[in-house]
Amino acid sequence: MYLQERKTLIEQRFVVIDQNKKERLVTTDKKKADQYDKMLDTGYELERFFELAGVKLDEAQSEQLGVALAREKDVVAKLLKGKSMDELKDDLVEK
Repeated sequence: MYLQERKTLIEQRFVVIDQNKKERLVTTDKKKADQYDKMLDTGYELERFFELAGVKLDEAQSEQLGVALAREKDVVAKLLKGKSMDELKDDLVEK
């Protein structure tokens, strides 16, 4: 008689949910989840900035622009310091 070996697989998943209760990211990497969550938070703060600065965008445009600026924060910071987009286009996270 053979004894069957039982293997248990445990996987921890991290789910990032936005302020509208929409699932935005599912990952097993806690650091990646934390980074994505921080990027979304920054995106929402940028949306508030647009509103308070009088930038006229609909809700979808405001969210898309806020998240894009937060995701590309390093490139945006260099642009604000005077670099050209020609110099930075290869640095974009999402091309």
